[in-house]
Amino acid sequence: MTHPIRLLCLFLALALTALIGWASWRGDFGAEFAAITAMPWGQVTLADLYLGFFIYGLAVKAKIALGIANCGFGQCMVADLDCCAVAQDS
Repeated sequence: MTHPIRLLCLFLALALTALIGWASWRGDFGAEFAAITAMPWGQVTLADLYLGFFIYGLAVKAKIALGIANCGFGQCMVADLDCCAVAQDS
Protein backbone atom coordinates (compact mmCIF):
# COMPACT_ATOMS: atom_id res chain seq x y z
CA MET A 1 0.00 0.00 0.00
CA THR A 2 1.26 3.46 -0.89
CA HIS A 3 1.86 5.82 2.02
CA PRO A 4 -0.50 8.87 2.03
CA ILE A 5 2.45 11.26 2.25
CA ARG A 6 3.86 9.83 -0.98
CA LEU A 7 0.51 10.29 -2.69
CA LEU A 8 0.35 13.88 -1.46
CA CYS A 9 3.88 14.56 -2.71
CA LEU A 10 3.05 13.02 -6.08
CA PHE A 11 -0.09 15.16 -6.36
CA LEU A 12 1.83 18.33 -5.44
CA ALA A 13 4.60 17.50 -7.93
CA LEU A 14 2.03 17.00 -10.70
CA ALA A 15 0.28 20.25 -9.75
CA LEU A 16 3.57 22.16 -9.84
CA THR A 17 4.44 20.60 -13.21
CA ALA A 18 1.04 21.67 -14.56
CA LEU A 19 1.55 25.22 -13.24
CA ILE A 20 5.00 25.44 -14.86
CA GLY A 21 3.53 24.20 -18.15
CA TRP A 22 0.68 26.72 -17.96
CA ALA A 23 3.04 29.60 -17.19
CA SER A 24 5.38 28.58 -20.03
CA TRP A 25 2.47 28.46 -22.46
CA ARG A 26 0.82 31.72 -21.37
CA GLY A 27 3.82 33.92 -20.62
CA ASP A 28 6.93 35.24 -22.33
CA PHE A 29 9.68 33.81 -20.12
CA GLY A 30 12.46 36.00 -21.49
CA ALA A 31 10.58 39.28 -21.10
CA GLU A 32 9.20 38.40 -17.68
CA PHE A 33 12.57 37.19 -16.38
CA ALA A 34 14.15 40.43 -17.62
CA ALA A 35 11.48 42.41 -15.75
CA ILE A 36 12.14 40.47 -12.53
CA THR A 37 15.91 40.86 -12.74
CA ALA A 38 15.56 44.59 -13.45
CA MET A 39 13.94 45.17 -10.05
CA PRO A 40 16.04 45.15 -6.87
CA TRP A 41 13.57 42.92 -5.01
CA GLY A 42 13.48 40.57 -7.97
CA GLN A 43 17.26 40.20 -7.73
CA VAL A 44 17.05 39.61 -3.99
CA THR A 45 14.34 36.99 -4.48
CA LEU A 46 16.39 35.08 -7.06
CA ALA A 47 19.52 35.28 -4.91
CA ASP A 48 17.54 33.96 -1.92
CA LEU A 49 16.08 31.12 -4.00
CA TYR A 50 19.41 29.90 -5.36
CA LEU A 51 21.24 30.41 -2.07
CA GLY A 52 18.58 28.23 -0.43
CA PHE A 53 19.13 25.51 -3.06
CA PHE A 54 22.88 25.67 -2.47
CA ILE A 55 22.61 25.51 1.34
CA TYR A 56 20.14 22.62 1.12
CA GLY A 57 22.55 20.74 -1.16
CA LEU A 58 25.40 21.34 1.30
CA ALA A 59 23.27 20.05 4.17
CA VAL A 60 22.43 16.86 2.27
CA LYS A 61 26.07 16.26 1.36
CA ALA A 62 27.19 16.94 4.94
CA LYS A 63 24.68 14.46 6.34
CA ILE A 64 25.89 11.81 3.91
CA ALA A 65 29.57 12.54 4.60
CA LEU A 66 29.01 12.35 8.36
CA GLY A 67 26.97 9.17 8.03
CA ILE A 68 23.91 10.64 9.71
CA ALA A 69 21.58 10.59 6.69
CA ASN A 70 18.15 9.46 7.80
CA CYS A 71 16.97 7.06 5.11
CA GLY A 72 13.78 5.85 6.75
CA PHE A 73 10.48 5.37 4.95
CA GLY A 74 9.07 8.65 3.71
CA GLN A 75 12.15 10.61 4.73
CA CYS A 76 14.20 10.41 1.55
CA MET A 77 15.28 13.74 0.17
CA VAL A 78 15.04 14.36 -3.55
CA ALA A 79 18.70 15.38 -3.79
CA ASP A 80 19.71 12.30 -1.80
CA LEU A 81 19.02 9.61 -4.38
CA ASP A 82 21.71 7.21 -3.13
CA CYS A 83 20.15 7.26 0.32
CA CYS A 84 16.71 6.65 -1.16
CA ALA A 85 17.98 3.71 -3.22
CA VAL A 86 19.50 2.15 -0.10
CA ALA A 87 16.27 2.69 1.85
CA GLN A 88 14.23 1.03 -0.87
CA ASP A 89 16.53 -2.01 -0.99
CA SER A 90 16.40 -2.66 2.74
